[in-house]
Amino acid sequence: MQEARERKKQKTIALAMAGAGARAVIYFGILDVFKENGIDISMFATCSSASFVALAYASGTLDKMKERVLNMDSKEMLGLFETSFKGGIFSLDKIEAEMRKYIPYSNLEELPIPVSVVASDIVHGEEVVFSMGNISRAVKASCSMPGLFEPVVWGDRVLLDGGLFSIIPVEAARASGSDLVIGIDLASSRNLFSNPVLHLKRGWNFVFWPLSLIKRVSTKAYRKYVKAYQDQANIDEIKTPNLFSILGRSMNYAIKERRKAEYFNCDIVITPSVKGFGDVGISKGQAMYEEGRRAAEEALPLIKKLLQK
Repeated sequence: MQEARERKKQKTIALAMAGAGARAVIYFGILDVFKENGIDISMFATCSSASFVALAYASGTLDKMKERVLNMDSKEMLGLFETSFKGGIFSLDKIEAEMRKYIPYSNLEELPIPVSVVASDIVHGEEVVFSMGNISRAVKASCSMPGLFEPVVWGDRVLLDGGLFSIIPVEAARASGSDLVIGIDLASSRNLFSNPVLHLKRGWNFVFWPLSLIKRVSTKAYRKYVKAYQDQANIDEIKTPNLFSILGRSMNYAIKERRKAEYFNCDIVITPSVKGFGDVGISKGQAMYEEGRRAAEEALPLIKKLLQK
């Protein structure tokens, strides 16, 4: 009875989880250590592949998902990638179907533990946080890595990987009002794109910026004075996102590094070693799981200290 009272008094914890493809297996190890030490998570703020783990935790099916993933071979993993070419090379439909086996809820607001899923809108250049509404749409949007997966079109938005603006979605975690925000960084870099790729894009922008400026000015003027065309043009543009324009816009936003400072807004950041762990390969799943446990155990003393303040 006394132990139950103490657990009720525990400060609320928001977990801000970076997405990192197959490296999200590391989260299973981290959450297992938390569970073993009585550290309950009050809410999750996630992006990309981290969303699957958070949703399973909130649904009470984390152990089943962990068992499935750790026993999945590379052939099975690759079998989940279905070609699309609709603004991306692959569709997320098969991955969504696999996720659905562990998530018995349709909408985010139905979950016993709140989960906020972060995506990036490349039309308006802003972060979009899903805390209510359809789970499948939110996860698809947050997992749609530019150029790799087809984007999610929602109203006048084109939604892509949440990591484009928020490598670790700390702002969404802070918005929950939780007492403690723990960030977990599984990203191998601070951007979705490598530095050489971004350097090439900077050079391209420098060479062709006069043409881009002329295009923007002429398009803006045309839409301003031809109102009937304006609304229809916006709709048509958004319905048919082009793969190369998506990549171009995404790289431009990555170059700006708009949310870099939020990385330091956590009460504590857990940074497991991701060296040798790829974005897609699952063959090192057990090693990833063990690294998650190691990193969580290393962080336990500080987490417990912060909870006691």
